Amino acid sequence: MAPQRRGKVPSLPATNVSKVIKAALPPETSVSREAKDEVAAAASVFIHFITSGALDYCHARKKSTITPEDVLEAIRESELNEFFEPLQQYLADIKEEAAKKPKK
Repeated sequence: MAPQRRGKVPSLPATNVSKVIKAALPPETSVSREAKDEVAAAASVFIHFITSGALDYCHARKKSTITPEDVLEAIRESELNEFFEPLQQYLADIKEEAAKKPKK
């Protein structure tokens, strides 16, 4: 396991990071371990940033639970507009699929 860097930001599992990288790149592309570590670190920082924004959004509305909608609002407030609409559609698709599943 690589030493943790950048303060107290926990790292994502290397296997998960490798799978995401592999899915995003052409098959013949190879990625060094160091590059994978950097992607993992950047993703961790991004997750913390968005989670912090979602938590601030919840606190301002006196809510104690972060919902997917709160995460979307944090993305919008962070001016990450290129992510907002695709994620909003993804959330709508997930909700639609969940509504189709039979209740147990």
